[in-house]
Amino acid sequence: TGHLVLGTLHTGSAVGAVSRLVEMGVPSFFVGTGLVGVVSQRLVRRLCKMCRQAYQPPPEMQSQYGLRPDHVLYSPVGCTDCADVGFRGRIGIQEVLPVSAELRDAICKNMSEPELARLAVQNGLVTMFRDGLGKAIMGLTTIEEVYSAVLSDGAQPQPRRG
Repeated sequence: TGHLVLGTLHTGSAVGAVSRLVEMGVPSFFVGTGLVGVVSQRLVRRLCKMCRQAYQPPPEMQSQYGLRPDHVLYSPVGCTDCADVGFRGRIGIQEVLPVSAELRDAICKNMSEPELARLAVQNGLVTMFRDGLGKAIMGLTTIEEVYSAVLSDGAQPQPRRG
């Protein structure tokens, strides 16, 4: 009837919401034609701005995460502002899945979750891991925080390219 409905689901990723809705008994045709987009998010600890310490990631870390040699990362230290923890507050890392016509057709055809995920990334989906990696490069959190938050459900990270 043209109403916008927002809801929450417990899934490991934005693409996982499609599978979850089908598992709950919603026909894939209705999911495909009715879903506009999905946002998946996790919270990670925010580095304390007063005491975070910059470091140059070693070559093996650069290779593992697709970091450039000029990227600088930060680690927690601890000071009076953050009660000697090195972190102060939290920030979200997200992935936003807009349902394109191509993705809509794939959902209606009942494609598997891995196939949908591959298609979504091909169409520009920035995974939660890539979003978190970008925030680590900006000095907002650590790669370890991102890795821990994203892999807590067994998901596989996707390195950032360039």
